[in-house]
Amino acid sequence: YQRRVHGDLCSEYESAAAGLPAQMTSEAHAVRIAEIEKRFVGGEKLVAPGRALVKEGIVTKMCRKGPEKRQFYLFNDVLVYGTPQVGNVFTSQHVLKLSDVHIDPNAKFEGAAGSVLYTIQVNHTQKSFFVQLMSQMEKQQ
Repeated sequence: YQRRVHGDLCSEYESAAAGLPAQMTSEAHAVRIAEIEKRFVGGEKLVAPGRALVKEGIVTKMCRKGPEKRQFYLFNDVLVYGTPQVGNVFTSQHVLKLSDVHIDPNAKFEGAAGSVLYTIQVNHTQKSFFVQLMSQMEKQQ
């Protein structure tokens, strides 16, 4: 079963935005996004009209070489991730438009030691990968 991310995230974004303080204006979102943008070495511009940060965190991406930590930022229109480096900066920025992303929460990642718990598959027109979350609750969010 696959579900389209963009529609699901719109309602999640609205719910998350409802919990934000009233003073969290579009200007405040732009300032926060500019801070994130500066942390990406050689990355593309992230500040855009109407863009707002929904969620962020470090997630384990299942790579060919093995599991690797990646910093993910979920915005209301794009998913951005990169590789953490010393000094609180990131390299290897990837920006995926949510309108082109599908999530398969039931796909199973089979590692060398067998099935990996709490994984979801992210399918995009340019790439597809698995991420491992910390718990079933985090996976459902």
